[in-house]
Parts: sequence; structure tokens; C-alpha cells
Amino acid sequence: NGITRSADFSTSTGTTVAVTGIPLGVESIDILMEGCSTNGAGEWLIQFGTASGLETSGYISRSVDDNGSDDGRTTHCIVTYGVAAGDLRSGIAVAMRLKDITNNTWIWLGSHADNGSPAMNFIAGSKSLGGALTRFDLTNTAGDTWDAGDIVLLYK
Repeated sequence: NGITRSADFSTSTGTTVAVTGIPLGVESIDILMEGCSTNGAGEWLIQFGTASGLETSGYISRSVDDNGSDDGRTTHCIVTYGVAAGDLRSGIAVAMRLKDITNNTWIWLGSHADNGSPAMNFIAGSKSLGGALTRFDLTNTAGDTWDAGDIVLLYK
């Protein structure tokens, strides 16, 4: 099978970006974000969803920066660290792989760079879902409004 590209999902309005339409049977997803920012400094969060709704617990997620500082460990989502209002993240890539089809266990690894800064951030973790992955929501800890950028998925 070849790689399928989703439509673009805008991150230029609202407090939550719902990325929907992930087809059944997908075993590999790359989340690609470019030029994203919010009007505040809340940490950015990704929560997976199934046909039953968003999954809000059971994540084993870790985020560290390029200096080795622990930016966060969470059990309710994938977390990346926050940036100042209006600062752009020039590129975020999260590679997700379905490790266990029976338990819908996804493993992820990702990184991102801040625009105009040499800083990097790295994320990794795993999550077993209660059903097939059909969506994810991108939000933040402070209820900030998204004001720039977009997301695209590559999957197979």
C-alpha cells in the first residue's frame, strides 16, 4: 500500500482542532504541523479518539527538550511544551505506529523546532485504545486560541 495524504486541517481558529476521518485499518500515521501558534503560552496537547469518543487516560507520554530538561510526563494525552504567544513552531513531526492490533496499542516518537530559535523538543510514548483510532484533537492547557498554521496526516 502507498501513503495517503489527508486534507489540510487549519490551526488558525478556535481552541481545539479536531483531526477526523482516519480510516479503519490504518497502521502508520505521520502528523505533520507547520507554522502553528496560539495566542498564549499553554502546553500543546494531543488526545486520541475512537468511535466512542476521546481517550483521556492511560497514556504513557514523555516530553524533553534538547538540554535534557524534563518538560512533562502525562497520562491523559501527548504533551509538548508551550511557547510564548504568537511564536511559531516551524515544524512538528510525530510518527505513530500501531504496535498491537488486538489492543489497539500505538507507539509514537516526535520532535519539533521553534521558529527563530535553535531549541528542539522531543516526545515519545504509547497508548492502548478502547477501539480503532478514528481521530485526534489538538488543544492546549490554557484554552488559548489557535492563530496560525496547519496540520496534515500521512497514513497507510
